[in-house]
Amino acid sequence: MLAIIACEPAGGLGAMDSVKQNHIVPMPDQNMLADGLRTSLGELTLPIVCGLVMGFFAVAEEKFNWQCDWPMNDSSM
Repeated sequence: MLAIIACEPAGGLGAMDSVKQNHIVPMPDQNMLADGLRTSLGELTLPIVCGLVMGFFAVAEEKFNWQCDWPMNDSSM
């Protein structure tokens, strides 16, 4: 059995909150590095996530910063 674990920025846990409450929890407008995650789950995606995702990890903004800086600062690339 495959377990899918979702990852969200700690400052924007809309998907995790939506799954826990079993309805769409709107995301407030937030200024965070993971700007592609600023949106909320929709009516089509919420049931899919509820059915497939086994859990969530919240990741601190600093961790996203490191991942974005790494390719630019890696001399092997």
